[in-house]
Amino acid sequence: MLKSKDNVRGLCFHPVSPPKIEERPSEQMTEEDLIEYITDENLRKLFKEKKKEIMDINHDIKPRNTQNYLGFLYKGRFVASLYPLRKAFDIQAAKLDDDAHVIDYPWIRIEQGDEDYSSQIKLIKDAIQKLDRKT
Repeated sequence: MLKSKDNVRGLCFHPVSPPKIEERPSEQMTEEDLIEYITDENLRKLFKEKKKEIMDINHDIKPRNTQNYLGFLYKGRFVASLYPLRKAFDIQAAKLDDDAHVIDYPWIRIEQGDEDYSSQIKLIKDAIQKLDRKT
């Protein structure tokens, strides 16, 4: 309790803010974690096959897993991803213009395993060719 010069009593306080709690980044999922996220065993197997197929396009393609998907880099640039879902997965490819700038990321959902994803493979191959011409 404080008194002023005029004998008025009062409280003096200073606002205090609690410290910010830093959000800890969630741990990066491993490739196995991403694959295990898919509940259907046949789709898990197909996911692994598509990974191999993408990697076989060019020996310089490097996989990079993130929290939500398995990405594929060529010369440090994103060219494709496999995005696992519970009962499906998406194949995404980077569509590049002639100057090797990304203009779209089209994707195809694989739910049964018999879907035609050849357009994605073609986009990945085209992206690699354009990146090779650019460097």
